[in-house]
Amino acid sequence: METHSKTEYRLDEHMRMIMDTIPLAVVVAEPTLRVLDCSQYAIKMLGTANKQEFLRRFISLVPEYQPDGQESREKMTGFVKAALENGHVRFDWAHLTAAGFMMMLDVSLTHTTLMGSPVVVGFARDTHNERMLMDGIEQRDSLLAAQTYLYDSVMNLMSFPVRVADAQLNWTSVNTAAERLFGITREDMLGKPCDQRKFCVCGTDNCCLQRAKRGLMQTFFDHEGRSYQVDVKIFNNAEGTPLGYIEMIHDITEAASSARRQADMEKEVIRTQAEGLSFEVGAKTREIHNLQSAMISGFADLVEFRDKSTGGHIMRTQLYMKALIEGLAEKGRYREEISSWDVENVLLLSQLHDMGKITISDTILNKPGRLTPEEFEIMKTHVQAGVDAINQILQKTEEHQFLRHALNIIGSHHERWDGKGYPNGLAGGEIPLEGRIMAVADVYDALVSWRPYKEPFSHEAAAEIIESGAGSSFDPVLVDVFRDVKDRFQRIKEENGEG
Repeated sequence: METHSKTEYRLDEHMRMIMDTIPLAVVVAEPTLRVLDCSQYAIKMLGTANKQEFLRRFISLVPEYQPDGQESREKMTGFVKAALENGHVRFDWAHLTAAGFMMMLDVSLTHTTLMGSPVVVGFARDTHNERMLMDGIEQRDSLLAAQTYLYDSVMNLMSFPVRVADAQLNWTSVNTAAERLFGITREDMLGKPCDQRKFCVCGTDNCCLQRAKRGLMQTFFDHEGRSYQVDVKIFNNAEGTPLGYIEMIHDITEAASSARRQADMEKEVIRTQAEGLSFEVGAKTREIHNLQSAMISGFADLVEFRDKSTGGHIMRTQLYMKALIEGLAEKGRYREEISSWDVENVLLLSQLHDMGKITISDTILNKPGRLTPEEFEIMKTHVQAGVDAINQILQKTEEHQFLRHALNIIGSHHERWDGKGYPNGLAGGEIPLEGRIMAVADVYDALVSWRPYKEPFSHEAAAEIIESGAGSSFDPVLVDVFRDVKDRFQRIKEENGEG
């Protein structure tokens, strides 16, 4: 790699703030491996005095060979080539600190464009550091940093296609996954209206965003032998005027077509029951609102990536929560409280229920066996860590219901109906409804999933445990609803991975 030359390379002020806030080491380089820039966290991790010393010494601190015996420069060249071809690559990397200590890094390389030039952006964390990303300010600001990371470099970390449009339905941002799906470069899409046929493959007379304006927020389509689900969010100002749209596309090919039709029917049921729900987002900045959904999903992916034993857990618990909320609507239970929710936001924020696990060390999080009592006490602290992160955001923004849902889900999903849960020993109706719903979803998925210390329970055995927990572990009303929708739980379990 080459170091920074005399040619000045500047990021705009906003991007600089974001880069120095996110709790990861960030390095920007040209495809030729010329290092251009770095974040404050990278300087701290390498142990250099400042950015100038980092750029000057970065190359000299790369060991000649990696632990697998491959020459470092040759190996990095291969990773950069993979990032250029595929948009993203992740790998382990050995690097020395300024003090001469060897670090093993978890590195993610993304190919993107900054200031009109192609670059690779590397994100790294020290896997030897038990606390890793989260100590001090980084721990408290982790979610805020993830939500604030707005630029294309972060959108390109999303494994699924994401596109953002302005109020006039012109595309303003496109990630590399979307480029691959549509077979069109972002330069060709940016500024173009969304209803141009070549930019929409859903096979309808109107594009997905136009259909969302009429109230249809979810669309299914087939393209080149694959099946996709499109979710659209509309972001309004205080007067209800649209500010922009975000479109997220998920490949659901592995799910049976009959399940997709059933999901569509269930969506119509909950849409009918929830008619009249309003969507309000406190106005901060247009960019934060437009990418809020993608950032939450991205942060949830980062948390789940670290916990090797819970693959797919976040997606499945979100679907279980959806089934329970639909069941409540069908039976007319908790109607008044749920009618005040934006159900889509509650389901979106359910992805963050275990966000505090990013503060738990790998030795505990991925221990190949049952935790000791002392280790379990440490594991339990993930709840308060998540609550602290949300409270930090609440202190820096206008309070609104969106973040209150997050606080309720994160802080209370390990409470028990009989008051014997944690972290606060809440009982009965003291426990927020969102947390009570997540508790059922979370325990069911834990029961039917493999863990290092146990084999998975069958659906029937797990359902029996949930039902026997009515009035002790779980809200009796929710257990009653669970009995009605447990067949949906089984379908979700069978169609969505390991559970």
